[in-house]
Amino acid sequence: MIGDPSIVNRMRLFRASLLIIMSLVIFAWQMHVPSGKVVAAKGAKGLIFDIVPDNSASTLTASAARGTTFYMQGTIFAYRTVNQADCTLSPTAAPLGTWRAWGTVADGGKLTLHQTLSFDRPEATPFNASIEVQGVNGVIAPNGSVTFVDKSGATTGPSEVLTVVGGSGAFSALDGEAIIRPYCNPTPAGSTPFRFDRPFCLGVE
Repeated sequence: MIGDPSIVNRMRLFRASLLIIMSLVIFAWQMHVPSGKVVAAKGAKGLIFDIVPDNSASTLTASAARGTTFYMQGTIFAYRTVNQADCTLSPTAAPLGTWRAWGTVADGGKLTLHQTLSFDRPEATPFNASIEVQGVNGVIAPNGSVTFVDKSGATTGPSEVLTVVGGSGAFSALDGEAIIRPYCNPTPAGSTPFRFDRPFCLGVE
């Protein structure tokens, strides 16, 4: 009979056991499911690259007035491929991809720009990924002060900060801040925004 105390107790025990098992199964699934199935996966942070602009391909000039549009292009290398004191390339430098930037000259020498880092090299085995960066340059990053490189008097910096707005491939859903630090400046910089006319490094934080 259903009113039998022993049967009622067994049913209660069964229900309690079933709830415990279901809770354990859900917990285990959450622990083992790929992170991208729970929340949007974040790309790797701590990335940093050297970029060498090709000034012959740039339409940005020192005399460009506010409202002037421009395009710039260059090559991406592994970090520390460029000598920070004199901007020379390592003899073993191997291109990783193409850097492209475009935008409009803003007030005070600043640039509103969008940058795309396309990792399309080497041509035989391209990485097929990209990083997208945008914003107004000239904003000094925290701890972005000028640093002397060596006894020659050359400096790097100051670091400027832009926004990482996404990526593709291995950098899908990447976000954060892009820290841009110019190389081989003959005198301490900081009075004007960086104009992307010499090599620099770009890091994601």
